[in-house]
Amino acid sequence: MYFFDKNLDVIILSHPYRPLNGLVPVVKRYDLISYDMKNIKNYSQRLKILQDTLALKNLTAIFLKKGDRSSSQSDLAFKVR
Repeated sequence: MYFFDKNLDVIILSHPYRPLNGLVPVVKRYDLISYDMKNIKNYSQRLKILQDTLALKNLTAIFLKKGDRSSSQSDLAFKVR
């Protein structure tokens, strides 16, 4: 990925309970197409900040669970295990 490239196809947040310190600046810097994460009920303050930052870019999370399949516009495909 070139330094001047500002596009990311997808961000997958597999462990939303982990520290998210570095993810908010990435979301602010890059243009995202998709944001996928596990659906959780108890939001931390950091996850709330991340969700608010995504909302400012008109992105909402795609909630994935075991067995789901997903793909991106650049032919990236994966299955959740």
